[in-house]
Amino acid sequence: DVGILLVQGLLSSVVDILHNFINSSSLNISWNPPFTFPGTHIPGYNISVTSIMFNISQFITDTYYVLTAPNNSDPCDEINITISGYNGAGNGEMTTISSLYFQTAPLVDF
Repeated sequence: DVGILLVQGLLSSVVDILHNFINSSSLNISWNPPFTFPGTHIPGYNISVTSIMFNISQFITDTYYVLTAPNNSDPCDEINITISGYNGAGNGEMTTISSLYFQTAPLVDF
């Protein structure tokens, strides 16, 4: 008998990332999982959110994440989000969404 052994290594990056603002202080992010062999489970995703005002790192098991800005967030604070899948081999390739802003700066009349 001949058997075939498939070994799943590190995951590739997540795909089809969508992000939309729920309101001026909440952001919904969703994605599709990276390729895996049939029947291979992805235990979760590492989410890292960085800005001048705050840093958040979380491990989640869903393919969506809702980010809410802290009460003291600055409307000019640039937000960068990194997502990577995780399996038994470790963290997969990172996907980054950069240059997001929670709120628009107020209009000023001259």
